[in-house]
Amino acid sequence: MTSQSASRSLRSEAPSFEPRGHTSPVDSLRTSAGHPAGSDGWFDRLPRGWDASADTGGIFRGMFDLARLVYDASACELPGVSICYDNFLPVMWRAVRRGWVRSDHAELVGHGLRWGFEAGVDRSMLRGARVFSNYPAARGPFRAQVTTAVEKRVTDAKSFAVATWAESFRAVMRAVFEDYFILPMGCVEKPLEPGVVRVTFDHTRTGLNSATVLGILKHSIATYDEIAHFLKLGYVMHVSDVDNAFPMLPFAPWLWPFMFFRFYREGMDAQTLFYHVCGDFGTRGMPGVFKIFFVDVLANMARSESVLTLPLPIYVDDMGLISSFVPKCDAAMASFQDWAEGRFGVRFKRLKDRDASHVPFMIGFWWDSYERTRTLDE
Repeated sequence: MTSQSASRSLRSEAPSFEPRGHTSPVDSLRTSAGHPAGSDGWFDRLPRGWDASADTGGIFRGMFDLARLVYDASACELPGVSICYDNFLPVMWRAVRRGWVRSDHAELVGHGLRWGFEAGVDRSMLRGARVFSNYPAARGPFRAQVTTAVEKRVTDAKSFAVATWAESFRAVMRAVFEDYFILPMGCVEKPLEPGVVRVTFDHTRTGLNSATVLGILKHSIATYDEIAHFLKLGYVMHVSDVDNAFPMLPFAPWLWPFMFFRFYREGMDAQTLFYHVCGDFGTRGMPGVFKIFFVDVLANMARSESVLTLPLPIYVDDMGLISSFVPKCDAAMASFQDWAEGRFGVRFKRLKDRDASHVPFMIGFWWDSYERTRTLDE
């Protein structure tokens, strides 16, 4: 398949969510994208296994509307997704033709931006209704912080609230969705920020992570070695973070019923039912999805367009641009950020940027380009 024909097929054909065996993500793309729009994979423009007629109370009407939006337009049209699909695809396929981006990486990203990312999950292995309570850490002393984190996801449209939870929902959900999970939530205190927590969603306990086939999503990280190699004697590094790394990317609608969770809203004693439509921290396949999207595709698109010419070691969402000259390094990072944000909607935490320095701090170490050493923060 040529890059142009692949681009057209990903835009024009709807995936069928037939349960399938253990296939690689790229094989899955070719399988799911090989059914024409209007096939029984999307009855009433909803994924297979969803029965909107069973929702007599209209509890999940908003969820159905979002899924139909993905079918009619693209996953990038979801309210919480800032990526500009129509700008991204042509530049990506041009980078493929020029040899900067692998075609299998482009297929995965193109399919994910159009229909939502499947994160390597094998739908045939997700069966039944699994409902879990949240962990004591989330319900205990950090409850207010967890509520704040959940509210931020809702405000940013990365997750959506359904309604105040009632036990009667169990029967309704089983009638509407062939299978569904309600995740247990937890939280962990950040080691360098006492009293500040990171919210976690335990997809291992529900079984979703066990149903994940990584394939090309599996990767190793060599950022420490890359920094040591490129940060030569007297060189400088500008450090920046991607904003909302995993939550930047949309999940495929058929995954949403396995992304339900319950928690307390501000000032409420009863829990609310929520669901994710964008990536979270806990889904096994999301680190690989983001790595392919940002490192293998977007950064190489920038090199293809001559926007990025300097070494850029990347560790998940942390990146360090390396040069021999401070003004050149800072200007090059700003140019890359402006290009990615302005053309494609990929955003950065610019307020947290660390300007080019001979002793920069990145991924837990101070890197001294004169002494050629790295040391832990005191």
